[in-house]
Amino acid sequence: MSWKSRLKEEYFRKTYPAEFLGIAESMGMSLIDFVQSYGGVRNDVLKLVPESAVKVLDVGCASGITGQILKSRGVKEVVGIELEPRVAEYAKLRLDNVLIGDVEMLEIPYPDGYFDLIMYNDILEHLVDPWKVLERHSRLLNPQGRIIMCVPNVQHYSSIINLLRGRWDYRETGLFAKSHLRYFCYKNIKDLVKALGFRICRVKRTYRLCQGTILLKDLAPVISLYVFRPFFVYQYIVMIERKSEDN
Repeated sequence: MSWKSRLKEEYFRKTYPAEFLGIAESMGMSLIDFVQSYGGVRNDVLKLVPESAVKVLDVGCASGITGQILKSRGVKEVVGIELEPRVAEYAKLRLDNVLIGDVEMLEIPYPDGYFDLIMYNDILEHLVDPWKVLERHSRLLNPQGRIIMCVPNVQHYSSIINLLRGRWDYRETGLFAKSHLRYFCYKNIKDLVKALGFRICRVKRTYRLCQGTILLKDLAPVISLYVFRPFFVYQYIVMIERKSEDN
């Protein structure tokens, strides 16, 4: 273990309850992977949440920290969906309601048009049929509502390098997570949105040059000369809305 990883683990043990961190071992995950997956804050997503959002559905809410911050900013109601029951218990302490189960099978007991915003933070790539899930959930969104989806970019240069080497290095989290069932480039995202009858209104790109510092991440779009930008985008964060006659 590197010194950076040791410092991270030490920080996590001081910051998070021991009972929460204990879930990691039972799930077969390292402490760092577990906290990054279930105990982190999606600041990149929070920046895109419209001020008009009053009722939010957070699909894959983890321990509910992102939703808790939304509530502190004035969102009146945040409902979460979480697959892992033990993690969901912590989300229940932070959110207004948490539904536990497989989102592809779960019936969501809210009326049509109830939510202003639905968030899928690193969820769609884990689903068997993300197209069907989005179609089913779209009824929950009011006419002016929006969807935010975070999707890893399989066009990232690290994927190409792996393929050229004749291998695919599966990991617990990240671009090569072994739990990924679906893979998307930006065009696939656009096709998914179009099939849903929505349009993209905002796109945020997360760059990664390597597993390095923030500086290297900031340098990635410059080094790419923008011509090769898709190969340095690690994740797309896309906000979409229904198409209207005007757009």
